[in-house]
Amino acid sequence: FGSCQESNLEDLSATLAARELIRGEGAERCTQDTKLCMLVIACRFRALNDAYFESQVLADKEGQPSRNETRDLIRKAFPHRCLRTLPHTSEEEEYKEAVQRLRQEFLDGSVPIRADGMPLNGVQLCDVLQTLADQIARLGLVEPAGVMTRMVQRHLQQAAEAAERAFDD
Repeated sequence: FGSCQESNLEDLSATLAARELIRGEGAERCTQDTKLCMLVIACRFRALNDAYFESQVLADKEGQPSRNETRDLIRKAFPHRCLRTLPHTSEEEEYKEAVQRLRQEFLDGSVPIRADGMPLNGVQLCDVLQTLADQIARLGLVEPAGVMTRMVQRHLQQAAEAAERAFDD
């Protein structure tokens, strides 16, 4: 709480090392991009950001091989990294706004699955799952064509909105 702590990185590194031992040497690696997002809760330092995370927290330091090994393992396991902060809960409005921004960032930026080659971000995945739940409740079965149509429509709508924004700029 409040800052990036060495123990957090050591725990993450130990977890990654254990994962490698479980997988074994020739095991197939996950091909999907994995992103690490360190969240500092009740942040006391306003200057914590992605640049600080890379240049200070995950940077190697001369004469500290153990520390450098920990960082190297984390950098290799997570090619995409970010650092986000939340203010203390006593700052109620600021905290609520920060949580909402964080939630939206994760929903918009996540690509947990691919359906017929089309990536679904968190918002799209929730939409598909809601459609499936509605169909099961209403019909007692799932209409695959209906789910796919809705997914494609939403994907095209987002592409059109992005194109419109780009055109307006």
